[in-house]
Amino acid sequence: MNEYYVYALIDPRDKSIFYIGKGKGKRYLDHEKNLKQEKNLDKAQLIKEILESGNNPAYKIIAENLDEESAFLLEKILVFRLGRKVFNEGILSNLTPGGSRTKDASYFLNESEIPSDLFLEKNFPHLVETLKSYPAQSKPFAGIPNFENPLNKPIYVYDYTGQKIIPFNINDFILLYGFEDLIKQLAKTTIPIYAFSRIWSKYNYDKLPDYSFLKIADISDIGKIDLRGKPIDFGEEFRELLFDMQYFDEIILESKVLDCVRTNDSISYSENYINGNRKIELNIKDGKLNGVKKYFYDNGILKYDIEYSNGKRNGKFNLYTETGEIIKSENYRDGRKQGQYLHRRFYANGNIQSEIKSSNNSFYSGIHKEWYNNNILKEEIDYDKGVANKIVKSYNKKGELSKTKWYIDYKLKKEIDSSKGHKNRIVKSYNKKGVISKTQVWVDGKKQMNND
Repeated sequence: MNEYYVYALIDPRDKSIFYIGKGKGKRYLDHEKNLKQEKNLDKAQLIKEILESGNNPAYKIIAENLDEESAFLLEKILVFRLGRKVFNEGILSNLTPGGSRTKDASYFLNESEIPSDLFLEKNFPHLVETLKSYPAQSKPFAGIPNFENPLNKPIYVYDYTGQKIIPFNINDFILLYGFEDLIKQLAKTTIPIYAFSRIWSKYNYDKLPDYSFLKIADISDIGKIDLRGKPIDFGEEFRELLFDMQYFDEIILESKVLDCVRTNDSISYSENYINGNRKIELNIKDGKLNGVKKYFYDNGILKYDIEYSNGKRNGKFNLYTETGEIIKSENYRDGRKQGQYLHRRFYANGNIQSEIKSSNNSFYSGIHKEWYNNNILKEEIDYDKGVANKIVKSYNKKGELSKTKWYIDYKLKKEIDSSKGHKNRIVKSYNKKGVISKTQVWVDGKKQMNND
């Protein structure tokens, strides 16, 4: 029976496709259900953001009245052509390459596994016209980028004593462990990561330092820990605790310690760069960090300082640019963020790009600002628990106010578009369902239209 179809999920905020699927009945509506149980975290997070913005994911039936073989094939070709975000191929939040797959099938396809135009015209002519609307725009998976990764794209695996075990092919890793943030985070950092009772690195070290004094040998395979031996829950702070580079003690990850002084039950570490400038200073007591840990850029400027007590952050954490500009300022108590904090990002030219001043330890609860790279303010957003609330202001490159949005209880209530000047503004009001209930238009300061 030709009861199948291929569909796309669309972000209504920018009209972009973010997922391709195949199904029958009302399958396209299932993605909003049970988001907490969704294994595809990127897709779930995007849908959550869409819902919190007062919208619902849109959908498009790309082709319908298909047999299952045709539906599987079309899904596979579209995922291949549009590419998956998780592997830096393209725009989709899909995890698998689509199509009919066995349990141990590869997660990566190459051009030879995609039917040619001639094959499609001969065997699946009903798909040809549809595919013309979706030209290839993806790029092939390039592995976890670093300067020495060979063609089989491995991850290098070590035990907790620093001994190399075996290179792990990325595809085999996914088949064995599933989709873990480990792969995405290894792509972003140069630092080895501890997970699944092993140390994983994208760089090929003959041997890593011995981490056994951190007492991580008895940690269960079920959990994950950072390199200080602290168990990590899969809660809201999971990514930050496990993957924030500041949680890893660079001195422990260095194979050479230039200056190590032991005093009774304490260890004081310090190390210098080749140019003689100080690199790091820290103290360990009973296998745990204590006191202030400092890490420096090779130009001698302080990179960050963190106050520790009994292995946990207690006190201030400050992070700086290579020119001494503050990037982060946070307060901790017993290892968790407390109170206000400041986060900043900078452009390559040194100008400020964004700033968030949070009123409490909830992520993105406070005023967020963004600038153009010429230091002109671009946007101001009042966030509450990661969602825009109250007022959002946008500015053009001249610094002139171009749009203002008002939110109540996280739902958009009013919007003023003044991109053509205040005298030529458009005012829109929204009802509880997020639908426009009133539109008012001004031209040269005079009201022209009022749609109720």
